[in-house]
Amino acid sequence: MKAYILISFLMTEPVVYDTRAECWEARDVINSSQTIGEPAVCIPRGNYEPKWTLEDFFDLVLRLENTPPQSPDVRED
Repeated sequence: MKAYILISFLMTEPVVYDTRAECWEARDVINSSQTIGEPAVCIPRGNYEPKWTLEDFFDLVLRLENTPPQSPDVRED
């Protein structure tokens, strides 16, 4: 379930880096570890202001993990 939430978050909100150096570092790490597919690129941020940050997403995941089940017989796969 967490994987689906992470994928949907990343598909709707792009990862935005504060500086060009951080973006290039992330690009280089992704490209060096990737064996197939298209290479990663950095796209200038422009005036984009994200509604949610990756930190907000991880806080959500932690809150969901700490939420008790709604009934005793509900199990998460």
